[in-house]
Formats: sequence, C-alpha cells, structure tokens
Amino acid sequence: MKQPLTTLGKLLGLSFWHAFSFILAAMVIQLLIPPPLGAEENASMAIVMAVSLIETLVLFWLATMFNISFIKKSLILIVIFHGTKSFMMLIEALFFLNIWTDVPLMSLSDILFVEIHNLLMACLYCPLVAKLANSTTTLNLNKIRAIPLGCLIKNLGLVSVLYAVCYLTAGAFILIPLAGESFAGTYSGLSLPWWMPIFQIGRGLLWGLIILPIIVYFTGSLNHQKLICGIALATLGSAQLLFPNPQMAETLRYAHLIEIAISMFIFGWISVWIFTRKQLAEKELLPAN
Repeated sequence: MKQPLTTLGKLLGLSFWHAFSFILAAMVIQLLIPPPLGAEENASMAIVMAVSLIETLVLFWLATMFNISFIKKSLILIVIFHGTKSFMMLIEALFFLNIWTDVPLMSLSDILFVEIHNLLMACLYCPLVAKLANSTTTLNLNKIRAIPLGCLIKNLGLVSVLYAVCYLTAGAFILIPLAGESFAGTYSGLSLPWWMPIFQIGRGLLWGLIILPIIVYFTGSLNHQKLICGIALATLGSAQLLFPNPQMAETLRYAHLIEIAISMFIFGWISVWIFTRKQLAEKELLPAN
C-alpha cells in the first residue's frame, strides 16, 4: 500500500511543479521578449492542472523505463518532452502560420517566445521527473542497443517517410472533415509550396531522432515500448491544445487535437516496429528451450 501512495504523491507533486515551472518560465522570458497575446493566460486553473497531470503521468511512466544515470535520463526527457510538446510543433507553426501565409497568424517574436519559454520550462521540470521516477526494471543489456550506422540511416529514412504519410493522411481524413468551415476560414491565406511533402519528410527525420533514445535505452518489452512511444507522442503533442488558442477557432483546435493524437500514436507505434523488426526476426529464429 505504501508504494502506490508514494507514487501518487510523486505524481501530484510533479504535476504542481509542472504548472509552477510553466508560470515561472513565462515570468522570466517575458523580461526579455514581449509575450504573445496568450491563450494559456485565459485558461482556467482546472485546464492548467489537467494538462500538467496528463503530461506528468506520461513522462513519469516513460522515465521509469530508463535504467540509466540521472544526467542522461534528464537530458533524454528534456529532448523528448520539449521536442514533442514545443520544438516540432513550432517548426510547423513557423511555416504554416507565418512564412506560407499572406497575413502571418503568428509573429516570429511570438514563436521565439514560446520556444524559449517551453525550453526553459523543460529544463526546470524534466530533471525532477528523472530524479523521482525510479526505474521499475533491472538493466537488461540486450535493451541497450548499438545500432549499426547503415541500419540507423535506413530506419531513419523509413520513419521520415512514415511520418509524412501519417501527417498527410490524418490531415486529409481527420482534420479537414472534423474542422469543417473553420479550417478554410483559418487557413484561407495559406499558400503551400510544391515541396511541402518533402518538408514533412524532413520533419519526420527530426521525429525519428527524438524517439531514438526510446529505441536505445528503453528496458521494457517490445510491445510495451511500442505502446508507450505511441502514447507519449500522442499526449505530449496534443495535450496543450486543451488550452484556448487565439490562432484557432475552438472547432479547429479540437480537430487538431484528435488528428495529432491519432496520427502520432500510429506513427510512434510503427516507428518502434521499424527500428526493432530485425530484433524480432532474430528472436523468431532462436530455437525453443
């Protein structure tokens, strides 16, 4: 009984630290860069705590599956948390809400503020998660996978293309139908270049690098690895859309939330399979004891 209560206490404490880190980072950064007309400022405390709890549950669960040093775990969590929650989404915003639009919906100053704010928040929040999330597994050296360079390049290429396929498919069959008129209303000034799919393949390469630590250092089963990678990408990439957003109508925001959650879960699950399929094939060839 003591262990569940201890874990619950850690999760609640980390959730409050998540919210406090978010507020503290914003207070620091706005001394240097003017803050955007923010949505989070208008969000209720219930939404703030809900997002904090959701992201804490996922990151804590993931952190328990890394049996590595505190410094290495902290750096990996910062990369995964910040990369999924902010960096990759802001690359998208830079082009779709600024560069490729007739009238920018998000200024470069706003994008810079959000990026630095979220990076500082990640640096405050993730090390405490790494400290409190004790590994639930014993170190299995077979899980610390040294991936040959040729195999790594091939798998990253496959994952890059997979991401572009998931992105374009989810946009066409989930986002646009769910968003309805709000999609056209928001993106009416958007002029996409012919090389946009290539741009998404490039983003897919970055996604592959972000999830690579999960491939290399994860100590659970392969099915567990697929599940947690999919859930981590889906939740960390979409939970922030629970906040009101001045750039999006409510219908479009919830459509984006559903689109990202579904597509990123599928992307994460299949990406782990791509990286580990050779390992599975080798297991199938082993004789039964």
